[in-house]
Amino acid sequence: MSDYWAAVVSLIGLALDSVGGLFLAYDLLGGEHGPLKILARVCIYGVGFVTGFCLLLGPKLGLIVGGGLGVLLAIEYHRAAQDAPVTTESQRSFAVARATVFSAWAWEHTGPSGGLLFIGACSIFLSFLYLKGHASPSDTYRIDRQRGFGLSKIVPSLWRGLVVLGAGLGTQLGVGWSGSGALGFVWLAFSVMVMSACMSALVFVLESTVTRVEDRQIGWIGTVLLLLGFLVQSIQYWLTLLGFGGKAGLGSLR
Repeated sequence: MSDYWAAVVSLIGLALDSVGGLFLAYDLLGGEHGPLKILARVCIYGVGFVTGFCLLLGPKLGLIVGGGLGVLLAIEYHRAAQDAPVTTESQRSFAVARATVFSAWAWEHTGPSGGLLFIGACSIFLSFLYLKGHASPSDTYRIDRQRGFGLSKIVPSLWRGLVVLGAGLGTQLGVGWSGSGALGFVWLAFSVMVMSACMSALVFVLESTVTRVEDRQIGWIGTVLLLLGFLVQSIQYWLTLLGFGGKAGLGSLR
C-alpha cells in the first residue's frame, strides 16, 4: 500500500514537472506553432473527462476512459482549430480510437472476447455516425464553440451515446445475454451522453482560454507547475524525515 501511494505521488510530481518544463520551453518548441497548444488542450480536456468519468464509472475505468477521450478530443479540436481537412480516413481513425477507449468497459465486464467484439461493433457504428451523420467533434467544433447551450449541442451527444449503447448491447448478445451486463452498457452510454453534453457546453469557455493564453502567461504557468511538481515529489521524503515511518514514507497514512 505504501509503495502504491509513493508511486502515485511520484508520478503526479513527474507529470507536473514535465508539463511545466514544456511550458517554460515554449519558444524552443516553436512558439504558437509548436505542440503546446495541443498540450494545453490535453491537460484541460483530460482533467475534465477524467474527473467526470471517475465519478460515473469509478476510478480505474474513469482514468482509462476519461484520459483516452481527453487526449483524442484535444487532438481533434486542435486539428479543427487549425482548419485541418476532415477526411474519411481521419474520421475512421478517430472512430476506431474512441471505440478502443470505450472497450475498456466491455473488457472489464465481458472479458477479452467482449472487448474485441465491442471494438469492432463500436468502430463501425461510430464511423457511420461520423461520416453519414456528421456528428463527430470535428464536425460540431464550430457549433460547440458558440456561446450558450442549445439543441444543436445536445443532439450529437445523444447520438454518440446511442451508438455506444447499440454496440454494447450487440456485444452483450454476442458473449451471452445478461440483464446486469446490459444495464452496465446502458450506464456507459448514459455516461458518454452526459460527459459529451457537458464538454460541449464548456467548449466556448475552454477554447477561449486556450487561444487567449499569452507567451508570458505560459512561462508563469510553467514555473508554477514545476514548483508544484517538486513539492509533490518531496512529500514522501518529508514524511519520512518527520518520523511517520513506512517503507515509502506513506505507510502510516493507510
